[in-house]
Amino acid sequence: MKNTFSMILYYFAALFFGTLAAGFVYMVCCDLTLCVAGESAKFFCWAFFLKGMLVSFPLICIAGILLSIFYGISHKENFLFRFVFYVFINVVTWLVLIPASFELTEKYNAYFTEGYEVPYLSSGYFRPESGGVFYFSRVNDNGSADGLFIDLTGITGEKGSVVKFSDSLIDADFSGQFADTLIRDSIKLPFVIVVPLDMYSAFMDKAVAAWNRGYISWIFFCSIALALAACIALERVSSWRLIDAIAVLFSVGFVCFFNYACYYGFIFAEEGKLWSDFFAGMAQGKTGILHSIFSAGDPLLAVINGIFAVTLVLTGLIILFIKKKNSGVEA
Repeated sequence: MKNTFSMILYYFAALFFGTLAAGFVYMVCCDLTLCVAGESAKFFCWAFFLKGMLVSFPLICIAGILLSIFYGISHKENFLFRFVFYVFINVVTWLVLIPASFELTEKYNAYFTEGYEVPYLSSGYFRPESGGVFYFSRVNDNGSADGLFIDLTGITGEKGSVVKFSDSLIDADFSGQFADTLIRDSIKLPFVIVVPLDMYSAFMDKAVAAWNRGYISWIFFCSIALALAACIALERVSSWRLIDAIAVLFSVGFVCFFNYACYYGFIFAEEGKLWSDFFAGMAQGKTGILHSIFSAGDPLLAVINGIFAVTLVLTGLIILFIKKKNSGVEA
């Protein structure tokens, strides 16, 4: 009973604190992105914090499900309850919590319309340009500026000269530029961070598009949830808990990478197009639920995810059968 209560407590605690932490990280990243030369930095921003929680909530939910598998690897007792709880949180997460986050995000975008515009150009900042370096001591709202131009190539007739200008229109080369960012343009994220972020962004785009097409389309998209949920079948592949955890992580990573590759057309691009065209043709002339089913999108990927789920479950059952058979022979 104690482990049962702990499992429930850990899951909801992971959702709560994970969402808060993700919102904070998102807010800090946005603050750094908008940090510009000559402007004072602001630390806490409710709009960014709320946006970060909404954007990251689906990921936190899925991470919480994965943690529940790891909890089961460490606490193998009460398997029936853990399995029922696992099915329950998967259904609630994919059919209630994640769609609810989409609805809240849409409301957020509708009501929180405050702009975060940075100045046209930062003053007090040296800006290299063709022929020399500009220094704007003051930038006006009408596009004029005061400052200096340091001639490095002799474009003004004398190389090395310093030309002072006042209330002059900013050159067309600067047209449309924002203020000079200090972080965004100077720091390149490493590959190990860019790829997971790109994957998550692709999944979110597909998920939102599927949800907007209707509930049946969302059910088709949730085929990936079925494949991910089936990874629990590998939690007892070995008597070593570390190997169990690695097997689960590898299967989860494989399912995610495979779906990501299909979304971007790296694999099954032609086959997926043929299936989509076939279903689109079947949807013509249909109405009601039949039209929704045939126009749900990504039919081939849904079938493959279903095959993944069945394969994972059968693999787990076969391994359990072999282990029990071997233990009976040894006895």
